[in-house]
Amino acid sequence: MKLADYQRAIRERRVLYLNGPINDDLVSSFRKQLDEFSKEPAREEVVVTISSQGGSVTRGLSLYSDLTAL
Repeated sequence: MKLADYQRAIRERRVLYLNGPINDDLVSSFRKQLDEFSKEPAREEVVVTISSQGGSVTRGLSLYSDLTAL
């Protein structure tokens, strides 16, 4: 399976993986992906898996705020 096929399959299942320290770049990328999901009809819930060693508390709180707004 090609990487593009794998990424498309994950998007179709509405799964987001966040890996690494919570910082501006990660939160910005996450918001873009959430915006893409919000443009589609909600067929299923969005599943978010976070694997982080830490990072910015304020960025983490903004990430939490985005998740609760879904």
